[in-house]
Amino acid sequence: DEPDWTIPDFDDHHWPVVRVHKHALKVSHLWNLKPRDIPLLDETRQTANGIIATGEGNARLLAAEKATVRIWQNLQLFLDQTSLTLRNESPEAEAPSAETHKAILQLHAFAKLYAGYLQLHVSGTAGQIIDCIYLEALPPATNGKLNLKSLITPENRPMDRFILDEGENHLEVAFGWKAFRYVLLVIHPSRSFPAIKKVSIVSREYPFRRLNRFMSSDPELNSIFEICQHTARICAQDAFVDSPSREQQQWIGDGRWTALVYFHLTGDSQLYRRMLVQIGQSQDFSGMIKPRHPDDHNNIPPIPAFALSWISAFYEYFLHTGDLKLVREWWPNIEHLLAWFRRHQNDDGVLSNVPGWFFIDWGNPPQLMDVMRGGEVAALNLQYVEALLFSAEISEALGEKQTCKEIREQVFSLQAGCRKLFWNQSL
Repeated sequence: DEPDWTIPDFDDHHWPVVRVHKHALKVSHLWNLKPRDIPLLDETRQTANGIIATGEGNARLLAAEKATVRIWQNLQLFLDQTSLTLRNESPEAEAPSAETHKAILQLHAFAKLYAGYLQLHVSGTAGQIIDCIYLEALPPATNGKLNLKSLITPENRPMDRFILDEGENHLEVAFGWKAFRYVLLVIHPSRSFPAIKKVSIVSREYPFRRLNRFMSSDPELNSIFEICQHTARICAQDAFVDSPSREQQQWIGDGRWTALVYFHLTGDSQLYRRMLVQIGQSQDFSGMIKPRHPDDHNNIPPIPAFALSWISAFYEYFLHTGDLKLVREWWPNIEHLLAWFRRHQNDDGVLSNVPGWFFIDWGNPPQLMDVMRGGEVAALNLQYVEALLFSAEISEALGEKQTCKEIREQVFSLQAGCRKLFWNQSL
């Protein structure tokens, strides 16, 4: 990239003229876009504190591959045979290796974990390669050495590659934001060692305006609150994401709780509202909704517990905001989803052999995804009780008296079935 090309006054008259390709169909290619209904994200620049560990490795393992898969495979092979030495001080730069087949490693640390775009200011030679590997936490250390084995896996490849121009390079990851506290720079060998002048991140998050705070006489509790608050902030992007570093997706099972925390902190319900609407837009003809959305992947089956969380989250949103208009708009969809669950109740009114991914929370199930568990499960049925109770409250607020009466009768039957099936007086 040319320096300063993002500045408004940049002279781009020498750039090739853009050619517009006409669509065969006479429809707008922007048909699926809509006006932004949330504020622009806040962006701030954070500078790394310095280098906390350095090392060298066999650069012959770092073939200059172009295919992304081969890049991370070779890089992990290189890291498996390399370690870092922790430093007590933070030097500006590491001295170059005298051996041309050696690559230099620098581990830069930030004050805390941020979500955003890495920026590097580097002076180097044309063609020089720098690989950037992002870390939330440090790998295990033994006797002052950091073990880099399995740092990159097929499921988690948090890395970028820069190829330098001659002289000064102002580099930025313009797309594909990451979340990290540490960045490991793997500097491939060349005829001269590049000068790493600055490592920073342009952090991004939904505009945070704190309305409430927690304070106590216990400093540890205050610190825990600040950590939890920071976690909520970096998980608030264009949506409430389950993780800012890995999937970066809007899961309703996670988002329900993040939305409540964020609302109590700020009083802002815009992301809350958006989450409910977007998850609802995934509803299919059967009434079931996707556990995460917007999403063009269909590799995850429906999660019944998450679908029930969507219903409960709607009531909690109404309880805190009083936005009956949105609830009224989506009430037919909630009823459609409740009808899906009714089809899976047995004669005692208890949910039985419910299809989908039987996920409640992470633990140690009989199998990894616990998809095929059949029969009656107490946790899911109790969550169903909650969703029905909240649905009764919604229908009453909407003036649906008969529907409210029918739902409360269903709750009574379900509660009786749960006591009969799951309660053990001897425990």
